[in-house]
Amino acid sequence: WEIDLFGAKRLSLEASQADLKAEIENFRAAQVSLVAETVVAYADLRVAEARLRVLEKSLLSREETYQLTDWREQAGLASRLEANQALSSLGQARAERPAIEQIATEARLRLNLLAGEMPGALDELLFRPDSEPAMPAPPNAVSIGIPAETLRQRPDVKSAERQLEAAWSRLGVAEADRYPTLQLTGSLDAKSANFGDLFDIDSISANLLSGLTAPIFESGRIRENIAVREAQWEQAALTARSIVLEALSEVERALSSFRSSQERIVALEEAARAAVEAAELADQRYAAGLVDLLSVLDTQRTLFNIEEQLVTTRGELLNSFSNLYRALGGGWDHVSEEHATIGGLDA
Repeated sequence: WEIDLFGAKRLSLEASQADLKAEIENFRAAQVSLVAETVVAYADLRVAEARLRVLEKSLLSREETYQLTDWREQAGLASRLEANQALSSLGQARAERPAIEQIATEARLRLNLLAGEMPGALDELLFRPDSEPAMPAPPNAVSIGIPAETLRQRPDVKSAERQLEAAWSRLGVAEADRYPTLQLTGSLDAKSANFGDLFDIDSISANLLSGLTAPIFESGRIRENIAVREAQWEQAALTARSIVLEALSEVERALSSFRSSQERIVALEEAARAAVEAAELADQRYAAGLVDLLSVLDTQRTLFNIEEQLVTTRGELLNSFSNLYRALGGGWDHVSEEHATIGGLDA
């Protein structure tokens, strides 16, 4: 047994504990990545479903336009060219459906994979009636509190802190090697002819020795080891600083993306209202013979593009909110450092 005169054993234990805590934070980082990927896949699915709904509305409008053009042609009020133009516009819209459906299918497959399920296992759970909103809406305002304290929730920042603590403790262990060590050794013997006398005090003999050793001829090795540990601590400090700076950058990017998406949605909603009104007026004027078919088709394409951009931007807003939540260290159930479990191992 070695008496911990200068704290080397205590520092070594602290370094091991810090290593374990760092691994726990790495485990949490994996949880954050899993949640973030799941949110992205879910957003992609809802965006694709919303785009399909927009496409259905556009198809209905273009079908009505084609029927109207066909009737006008039969009545001699429109040419075959106009009918073909309306049919071409309808066909282009129909061609959009398979690509969007493929995006939705891929998103469902990704969600099943991320959940560790077979393809199609979550389809019933993911089904959403047309009466429900197409996708969840994030809050209009985001409050992140005190940035420094908020960033410390991130598992990668916590892991870097624990690795820095471990490097500092190992530096202390290396410096403690310069000092003498005191070790106690001994033996305990039990000799008896009879089993009944085995634990008799007279049959037990003990031998206890102590030794004080000093590293007289190893000063060069110790100095080099200290230099190595100092370099490792400096490297851990630089790594921690880099991770904190990256965390700050991720938060700023996520906030900027979130605000930009909000501003785009406001502008697109206003444009969508104007496009709806323009499309309705164009239909009415075409039915009255006041404008040509190209004006109607142009307003329909404009409305479809704006509504699709609006849906896509709402999906980007949801993704940027998820990125912000991830950048701030969210996405997992908090577990106290005093008691965390990894694969059945308690820490």
